Amino acid sequence: MLVCKFVIAVLNLKMLLIATLYSTTGRISCDKNVSATQS
Repeated sequence: MLVCKFVIAVLNLKMLLIATLYSTTGRISCDKNVSATQS
């Protein structure tokens, strides 16, 4: 039971980390595109 909860927690953390990484990289690329179009 504890192992299952631990695995679920780790998976949730992984998903959260991936989501934050994707959002930050997406923002950076969007900022680059915006600055490129503005200049």
